Amino acid sequence: MIPSSIQRTIHISLTALIYLLLIQIPNRLVLGRRLPRVHVFSFATNGKIFRKLKFLSNKKRGDKDRQEGTAHNFTTKTRGGSYVTSLRASNKNEIGDDEQQEDSISITKNMYVSPMIENELHMNESIEDHCDNSKMELMVYADPYDDRTLELWGLNVDRNKFVAYVNYILQDRPVMDYRGRKRRSFDSSFVTVSSLKVDNEAVRSQLRLIWKDARLITEKTDVLAMYQSDVIHNHDMKTSTKRGGFADMIAVYTDRLISILKEEKEDDKHHKQFLLDWMRKEYGIEETNSLSFENIRLTSENNQLQTLQHFLSFFRATFPYYHDRCVHCGKSTYDEPPTGNEGTEGGHFVGYVYPSQAERNGKATRTELYLCKHCNKFTRFPRYNSVADILEQKRGRCGEYAMLLFRFMRCLGYESRWVVDWSDHLWVEVLLPLGSNGLTRWVHLDPCEAVVNEPLLYESWGKKQTYIMAFQASKSDRGNMNMTAIEDVTKFYTSDNQNEINKRRGEEEHDIQSAIEHERFRLVEQSRKISDN
Repeated sequence: MIPSSIQRTIHISLTALIYLLLIQIPNRLVLGRRLPRVHVFSFATNGKIFRKLKFLSNKKRGDKDRQEGTAHNFTTKTRGGSYVTSLRASNKNEIGDDEQQEDSISITKNMYVSPMIENELHMNESIEDHCDNSKMELMVYADPYDDRTLELWGLNVDRNKFVAYVNYILQDRPVMDYRGRKRRSFDSSFVTVSSLKVDNEAVRSQLRLIWKDARLITEKTDVLAMYQSDVIHNHDMKTSTKRGGFADMIAVYTDRLISILKEEKEDDKHHKQFLLDWMRKEYGIEETNSLSFENIRLTSENNQLQTLQHFLSFFRATFPYYHDRCVHCGKSTYDEPPTGNEGTEGGHFVGYVYPSQAERNGKATRTELYLCKHCNKFTRFPRYNSVADILEQKRGRCGEYAMLLFRFMRCLGYESRWVVDWSDHLWVEVLLPLGSNGLTRWVHLDPCEAVVNEPLLYESWGKKQTYIMAFQASKSDRGNMNMTAIEDVTKFYTSDNQNEINKRRGEEEHDIQSAIEHERFRLVEQSRKISDN
């Protein structure tokens, strides 16, 4: 009887020989095309053995059989066969002992499959559907003129936007391909459309890798976010936390404020008063001095509000709200009569892409891509998180401008709070004295609307607020555990009573308060560390 090790060697050798004779050599001779490095699979899923032979591998892999898992195969048809990208969520360790043992997805990039076995491959959708929005449409384009078969992915974007994205990427590719042939324009026959369930963290993890490889465009980035509940899941800890629920979101916003404080500390090390210097130059020395907390606190309540209003009017004029204005021709859909397709809801918004290196230097984590319908050119709108880049670019929305205003008010000596409305808006509050009796009050400042002390403004927009949280890191006593670092201020921004607010939330009050207390403690501790460094 032949030993199993020899049998396996024979099987692998025959598989490689058949692959070369039936696929590689004929296609190189007939099509004149160099096929990419490949992974060859003979597999079955859902409990059956999954064996892999990997050509030109840079790592040593273990010799274990593939354990049971779930495979997602996306097939792109070409002349003479198909390219298949395989997303496979594994439940057990599938690699050698020298590699990390954790849940993963293996991507088989550019695997060439001959027509004779193409029909055996299919998309497996055995992942359990935990939520109605877990299934998304996925489009994959395999560029036939690239020597490595460039793959571009579109997640939940319509076909026209995906075509625009592909053309945007291809416009920077060489005119001639690697064999000296003139590259043709976008060919829709190389696009495959399928559905993908994203309620599995392993799938989301692999999508993040493709996103960071700048090969993915998506309509929304929430599926790519790494939430607190995802980390718990990766460590096999039991939790009832809803992904993207209150506990996840308040942790995200706490992290955001911590990063703002870290940048503030770093800026102070290099140029302690660079924001004050900017204000004195752009806003005026006298106006800046009048706006400082030391001076404004000595004036009447009416004068305080007028001084703040004057500054916010200057702020909005200096930092206009960005909708979709083209950087080439200067036109915007918001200059035209309303059609209902403006901004990120339609118009010429294409989708979110991974920021370039220069954009990441400005701490951008995502970039919006627009295609101007007037000049047919693309505009990138990186969502910067760096004060210096926002000051320079003067393009932003409430996310950028609320952070900038928060930093302005802190450098002017105000106790300030960064306020986040879960219904997609942000603003700032500052603490002002109320008369001469020692009482104080938090005053609402909206940089995008240039309004002061109008807390019911958003209710007039028709919003039904669920959560509005105010985040604070005290300037005067950052390590004080008694300060209210995070406060639920929803009731101050709506005329609805607490019972109506609770009905809209859909989460237990105990869980909400527990999450607030957890993040409050973390924010105070991190603020103390930043202050001490």
